[in-house]
Amino acid sequence: MNKLLLAFLSTGVITASINAQSIQRCSTTEYEHFLEETDPNFTYNREQADLAVEEWLKNHPNEKAGTIITIPVVVHVVYNTSQQNISDKQVYSGIDVLNRDYSRQNLDTGNTASAFKPDAADTEIRFCVAHRDPNGAWTNGITRTQTSTSSFNTNDAVKSNGTGGKTGWDRNKYLNIWVCNLGSGLLGYATPPGASASSDGVVCGYKYFGDIADTDGTFILSAPYNRGRTATHEVGHWLNLRHIWGDSNCGSDLVNDTPTQQTSNFGCPNFPHITCSNGPNGDMYNNYMDYSDDGCMNIFTVGQGARMQACLNTTRSSLKTSDGCEGAVNSLKEEMKTITNFSIFPNPASENIQVQVELGIENEISLEIIDITGKRVFQKSYSKLQQLSDNISISNLESGIYMIKVNSGTYHQIKKLIIN
Repeated sequence: MNKLLLAFLSTGVITASINAQSIQRCSTTEYEHFLEETDPNFTYNREQADLAVEEWLKNHPNEKAGTIITIPVVVHVVYNTSQQNISDKQVYSGIDVLNRDYSRQNLDTGNTASAFKPDAADTEIRFCVAHRDPNGAWTNGITRTQTSTSSFNTNDAVKSNGTGGKTGWDRNKYLNIWVCNLGSGLLGYATPPGASASSDGVVCGYKYFGDIADTDGTFILSAPYNRGRTATHEVGHWLNLRHIWGDSNCGSDLVNDTPTQQTSNFGCPNFPHITCSNGPNGDMYNNYMDYSDDGCMNIFTVGQGARMQACLNTTRSSLKTSDGCEGAVNSLKEEMKTITNFSIFPNPASENIQVQVELGIENEISLEIIDITGKRVFQKSYSKLQQLSDNISISNLESGIYMIKVNSGTYHQIKKLIIN
């Protein structure tokens, strides 16, 4: 019996190892080598971007800028099959994930190893769906391009009309995110500061973008990378973060409050996972810049937030004055659908909550309550109205942290709800 159990456990370990190796969690490091070979200016520009970050951090010892920086995002969906043409709902859930993760409002903050909770940070970075395109016209922040290319890799073909993809928008005003079918088990990759304008942005596989994906009744997100953390990780690279192990054995990620670790982690290790003599707390395997499962990732540190803020105040400073989040003048009616007020009380609550929502004009509204695992535990829709006030019973829900989300057209707002 013991031999049989040992054989079973050994098989499980081997299987887990094979699964980890068949997935390329991130190919940004390999992509940088591609840029070094194809762009003669990349290496110098990359070094200059790092120097600018270090100088900014030296001159801002408090590390945080003290103000929220909001980045306009355009998502280019490049698809070969109908399944790859992900829904607006999935796209917007991807932006929601970014906002929760970068603001430390993700529902799984309680899963951060207690030793690292003091290092956790709201990065003071937010993301909006672009409402103004490069020509000044209203946009829903999504482009859709059908392609004859069955899958893409890290050669940037997805980023150009001429190679089966979609040419990006002005990188000085927008973060371009391409969502497509990536081959070779690749989840995503990103362009660090210093690359050419035509290549700048983030690429994610369509099965790994967002955390809500229901197309024609078929759930297409691929576990354990189904909580939208691929984009969280890749946008970190785009904002000049390295992998937490520095892409070398016990290397440096140039951030002071992330512990040195030997290499990437897969799955979700047990605390403490000690490598490189980094005891007693070991690896920060919950960090978004590791390779852990989506359900294991839940933290950016203060130092990482400061480094990304430094990037947005140097190499990517033009984004601070972008008008991409502003509504186009010729689409005032669409802009007025914005949710102007969303409140819940009491919070924390135990029996009932009062939900109040106000819109710019009459529109349909829906409410969702989602638990910490991502499961929707309550949903209610309302016919067209401009103001909503509703009393909702939560007595059937267990104590814990939930997310309550209000939807109106393409607009969403999310608040944390604590039930005790």
